[in-house]
Amino acid sequence: MLNVSNFLSIVRIILIIPMSFALINEYLTLALIIAILAYITDLLDGYLARKLNQITELGKILDPLADKMMLASIVIILLYQSKIPFWFGAVLIGRDLLILLGGLMIKNKIKYVPASNLIGKITIDVIGITLVGIVFNIPYFDIYGPVVSTIFVIISLFVYFVNNLKLIKNENT
Repeated sequence: MLNVSNFLSIVRIILIIPMSFALINEYLTLALIIAILAYITDLLDGYLARKLNQITELGKILDPLADKMMLASIVIILLYQSKIPFWFGAVLIGRDLLILLGGLMIKNKIKYVPASNLIGKITIDVIGITLVGIVFNIPYFDIYGPVVSTIFVIISLFVYFVNNLKLIKNENT
C-alpha cells in the first residue's frame, strides 16, 4: 500500500508542522518555500501515481486529506492572526468539510473514492494564490482574492455535487 505516491502525500502531511511554525512566527519566505515544496509533492504524487500505475484507494484518500489538512492549518493560523476575514475562513473550511463528508457518503454508496476533478484543482490553486497574496500583502488580494476564491468554491462544489449524483445514479442503474 505504501508506494512512492502515497509516501509523497505523507511527506506533505509532515510538512504541515514546519510550514505552520514558519507562518505563526512570520518567517514568511520560509513558509512560502515549504508551501511550494508541498505543492510540488502534490503535483509529483499525482503524476507518479498515473505514470507508474499506482493509483490506490489509500492514495485517493491520502492526497486530498493532505491538501485539506494543509489548507485548514493555514486558514486557522491566518484567522488567528486576523489576516483573513472569518467568513472567508468559514467558506474554505466549510468547502473542505463538505467535500470530505460527501466523499465518505459516496464511498459508502458506490464502494470507491471518486478522483478529484479539474475545477476542484483549479479552485485550490486560486485559493492558494489568494492566501499567498494576502500573506505577502500584495495590493487588492485581501479585497478581491476572497471574493474570486469564493466564486470558484461555489462553482467547484456545484460540479462536485452534480458529478457525484451522476456516479450514484449510474451505480444504482
